[in-house]
Amino acid sequence: YRKAKKAGLSEKEAVERAGFEGRDVTIDFKQSGSQIQAWNMVSAFFNARLRGYAKTFDAFKNRPVQTTAKISAYIIAPSILLWIRNHDDPRYQALPRWQKDLSWIFITGDGTVEDGNYTVWRIPKPFELGILFGTGTEKLLDFIKSKEPGKIGDFIKELAIDNLQNLMPIPTGFVPLLEQKFNTSLFTGRPIVAR
Repeated sequence: YRKAKKAGLSEKEAVERAGFEGRDVTIDFKQSGSQIQAWNMVSAFFNARLRGYAKTFDAFKNRPVQTTAKISAYIIAPSILLWIRNHDDPRYQALPRWQKDLSWIFITGDGTVEDGNYTVWRIPKPFELGILFGTGTEKLLDFIKSKEPGKIGDFIKELAIDNLQNLMPIPTGFVPLLEQKFNTSLFTGRPIVAR
């Protein structure tokens, strides 16, 4: 609003500009057509996922240098630094894969896996960009260190499957039934009830 007023816009124009820019700060959850609204009623957060992909595409299209610099500074650099700190730590290796993929992990304390005298701090990665550029960077570093082609191939396959599931959503009401039928969590990929 203040920037619009300083630019010489009238009171009405400044308020309208502030409202428009305020909706564009993050994902505009109200922006959707009638079909997407119907799908969003069946599959939770479907519109948010689509808007996230659209916002990412728009950022790279309109501000490629600025977007790349921010992703490098706020996602890739922390992922590299934490990978260097954690990759040989047995406490980190003992954590489930889904935690390492979805969060940046800080381990404090001098305890071992056996005695458990340490604390694991999890900072969630941003959704699409965090998984692609944060987890992708970590998987690439794992591949370079181990020289196992399967590691990066597994990540690409998981990323493709996850994005395909996001674009072809399962109705939210059916998820518990599917998980129970196959005894597998769609989130972690692990059994719900142990063997």
